[in-house]
Amino acid sequence: MSSFSLLSVILLAALANAKPHPQGRHGAGHPHYSVQQPSVTSTLVQNGIYPITTPATSVLEVNNLPASAGVGSAASVSGGINTSPASVQSANPQPSNTGDSSSPAGLPAGCFTINGIGVGWDSDDDPATLAKSISPTAGPCTYGHFAQMTSGTTMPDSDIQSGAAAAASAKAIYVISLKPGSVDFAQVSTDAVAKSMSTLSSMMGGGEVWLRLAHEMNWYSQTGEYVGTSDSFKTMWQGVAGKVDRSKVKMYWCPNPPSSTGDTVATLNQKWYPGDESVDVVGLDAYGQGTNPTFQDSVPDDFCSQYGDKMVHVGEAGWLGGGTDDQKAQWLGQVSGTAAKQGCPNYAGFMWFEYDKAGTGDANGDYTVASGSGSGIAAKVLG
Repeated sequence: MSSFSLLSVILLAALANAKPHPQGRHGAGHPHYSVQQPSVTSTLVQNGIYPITTPATSVLEVNNLPASAGVGSAASVSGGINTSPASVQSANPQPSNTGDSSSPAGLPAGCFTINGIGVGWDSDDDPATLAKSISPTAGPCTYGHFAQMTSGTTMPDSDIQSGAAAAASAKAIYVISLKPGSVDFAQVSTDAVAKSMSTLSSMMGGGEVWLRLAHEMNWYSQTGEYVGTSDSFKTMWQGVAGKVDRSKVKMYWCPNPPSSTGDTVATLNQKWYPGDESVDVVGLDAYGQGTNPTFQDSVPDDFCSQYGDKMVHVGEAGWLGGGTDDQKAQWLGQVSGTAAKQGCPNYAGFMWFEYDKAGTGDANGDYTVASGSGSGIAAKVLG
């Protein structure tokens, strides 16, 4: 059989088995996005993983992988980083990359960076161990944990402090994502938050803390998980910013991509930005989805230019719902690739959402690229 005939047979078989993506929706007026299970929508809301809008594409699914994913074309989808399937799937890769010779301003000296972009982790695993999966010598730039208030006056200090020692030992910036939950913004005690951050800073022994306070405030407020107006959010934020020691605790403003709530960068800024004087770091959470997503789909160039004098940092990165190894590798290449810096010169780094949610009953999958079943992906893409 000729190669042309063989290709035709393969294509016809793929078309016969192709399935359109079901369309999911997070609340009234939210843009459609593509998922593999119709039931994933409400679960992703509960677990902090949200859709973003991407350019309309035609998706052909074969074995649940977009046929045009393009992960074998490193230059076109990952800024020159090798994310080909053969590369990603080889067994037991040995990291050899020691990172760039210098770290971006505002990140720890000697932490692992690639293409001028600092690499960090949202994880319960040891950050130094995760860092060793991609470099034998360079440590993580950032290490993130999550905590949620149940009272406006009593902080969840055990959760807040749970990763401090590991972050300090790894010489990483400790990023604490503190969610108000059902506590109204207006009822959050700024004194209590500031006291908690002061204690945390002391535990870090001189290491820096970033407070990602009420992250994704635009999204969680739309779903009802956060309570309060945008004005009360800004008042809360400004109150905390005025009481923490900003030389040790940086205020990290991190909404969800503006397209997820029907906003533009301008309207997001008008509604939710508390002002330059109370913000040290800005960012967005960035999850890949669809076919050939780019960094700019999650972090628009005009977002970076809107806050041109601020460091831009991605608070959570991953493939929406977990993804296949190839999808995770493609997106890891995007958030760490040269193209990201071209459109966003003040982009300094990201934290990968290094959690395995598979089998937990929440319809999420395995986001890992450096541990568990995802081991080896990060080393091949970054190492």
